Amino acid sequence: MSEIRYWIWLGAALNYASPAILPLLARFGDAEGVFHASGEELAEIKELCTSERKKLALHDLSRAEEVADYCMHAGVRILTIADEEYPRALLGIQNPPTLLYVRGTLPNWNTLPCIGVVGARAMSYYGASAACEISYDLARMGCVTVSGMALGIDGVVAASTLEAGGKTVAVLGCGIDRPYPREHRRLYRSILEGGGTIITEFPPYEGADGFHFPLRNRIISGISKAIILVEGEANSGSLITARYAKKQGKGVFAVPGKINDKNSEAPLLLLKGDAKLLTCADDIYDTYKEEYFSSINPFNLLPKTSLNVESVIRKYGVATGREKAKEKKLLGKAPVTEEKTPLFQRLRGFFTGDAKAQKAEKQEEYIPPESKASDSADARRLALDEERRALLGKEEYKVYERLSYDQPKHPDELADGLSVGDVASMLVMMEVLGCVLLAPGGCYLKNENS
Repeated sequence: MSEIRYWIWLGAALNYASPAILPLLARFGDAEGVFHASGEELAEIKELCTSERKKLALHDLSRAEEVADYCMHAGVRILTIADEEYPRALLGIQNPPTLLYVRGTLPNWNTLPCIGVVGARAMSYYGASAACEISYDLARMGCVTVSGMALGIDGVVAASTLEAGGKTVAVLGCGIDRPYPREHRRLYRSILEGGGTIITEFPPYEGADGFHFPLRNRIISGISKAIILVEGEANSGSLITARYAKKQGKGVFAVPGKINDKNSEAPLLLLKGDAKLLTCADDIYDTYKEEYFSSINPFNLLPKTSLNVESVIRKYGVATGREKAKEKKLLGKAPVTEEKTPLFQRLRGFFTGDAKAQKAEKQEEYIPPESKASDSADARRLALDEERRALLGKEEYKVYERLSYDQPKHPDELADGLSVGDVASMLVMMEVLGCVLLAPGGCYLKNENS
């Protein structure tokens, strides 16, 4: 208890997805070492922003002790980034979570293939059936499925995995004490009763917030060997998960749909790029059979069993974001817009394979801008700014305007009335959209390329 409170304190002091966590641990060893570090020593960690330095200087453990007490009595485990059971795959992503709050049975995610399956909240009957069959077979084959427990496809993934007797991991965008969305309270209980796992980087009592979900998505892709996108429109938040997966070097798969169906836009965008087409769980086996030869067994799929998606939906209380389900009366209430931040409303163009996208992909590293000043460059920058004015929401563009093409700025310098956490989330999303670049020290520049 005494040691874990330092980790909880450190997780609360750092912004979510903070670039400072690994440098801090490399310098001070563990959370308690950071707690006892002097201001002068902390000043050596360039990745720390001003707000983080202020919170680290408080040395207030009262909140941490309250959270630790709750977790102890509520059966919540806390995995720190230094624990052996912390998913090793997360250590390889950019800005891994400092700690994870866990309920349920931990899968052996360091040796078993974890496959993330994501998709539309307003799912169609076709999408629900595809997600159900694929997830059911992945679980029977020996894979661990990963999703966000959101309405629609995510819920079907968890439910069909449980129906197969397999292991599923649900990554929340809120505190572990809050089954979210509320429509999936029964599914939340079923995951725990069925030997599944619920995890989150957000502490207890933390509600769902718009900027939490892009952060959650990096964890879904981070612990997964591959991401499968089943359905989604061109502005689907699931594309963010696929984008993260690609940046993290994970496999990206898409289930094809009708070319004139709105829910097929996201998968088709991926398939126009370098995503792999997936029609069944065998495609995952064929891709990873050598790496996981002793872990997954395709013969478990024999004999072939039929699964009724509607019965699975009813049994586990899966809800859809579609207000009026037109196909087979899939259960659903009013849609929950977890990720409908302005940035998501115009998110499009990922993995299209066009020259502009390929050019943007090459601009991953920060390049000193000394040689870029010219009249034509200024005109190009003005044109880029106008394009991004149309792409970004009002608040996001205000943050974008405070950035420079030449002088990197830290999120602290861009807040101006906003919380640093909100600004950091906006910058992550703008980086995904190709509007900004991450420079050394956790600073950001406007992206010279589009």
